[in-house]
Amino acid sequence: MDKPFNRLNKKQRKATHYLEPNRLILGLIFFLVVSIIAMILMNPFPSHEDAINAQQNVSKLKAEKKDLKPQEDVITSGKFNLISHEKALNNQYTKIIQSVYGGFSKPSQVTKNKDILVKYFGVGGYRQIKEQTIAYSSGKKYLMPTKNQKVVVSFSDYDSNKQTINVIIYTEFDIKNASQGSKANKGLTYINTTYNFKSNTANETSIQTAAINQ
Repeated sequence: MDKPFNRLNKKQRKATHYLEPNRLILGLIFFLVVSIIAMILMNPFPSHEDAINAQQNVSKLKAEKKDLKPQEDVITSGKFNLISHEKALNNQYTKIIQSVYGGFSKPSQVTKNKDILVKYFGVGGYRQIKEQTIAYSSGKKYLMPTKNQKVVVSFSDYDSNKQTINVIIYTEFDIKNASQGSKANKGLTYINTTYNFKSNTANETSIQTAAINQ
């Protein structure tokens, strides 16, 4: 009579004993990798010691900053004067960034200015700004940026048909970092958004931020 398929012979049972420790080790490795990734994602301002990749991000941000050059436009007459619109946007974005990244003293000031932030960065941009400027320590909210050091605003890819323009912003600021063991004291942020002159609003915003010890 044939033996049932679910029964193991001696060699199969022996092989199973060897496989179980291997599966356990693989499971532990998988758990550690997932835990490390989760810890990195939970901290928008990685410390200098715990996030070596942050240094690479900083180098990238600085390289992008060097590429920020004022766009030389020829549209200065007619119904739409691009130069004057760019100057107005430059002033407005500079004031907003100086406030959000080092001018405000309370987290509530970020949420109170939601309307203006949504106007110039879109809903997604506003959410990113909140996530990257407001932190928690001992159950209390606090602002990461403490003092703004520099803001550079530039423009590119003006579309005369859609009347949209790409806005690129780079800013440096001092930060308060309450994370244990973190020595980071400076933040760098690179923002890219699309501003629409017809609706006077922005969207498609991406924000990169890194913290360093300097």
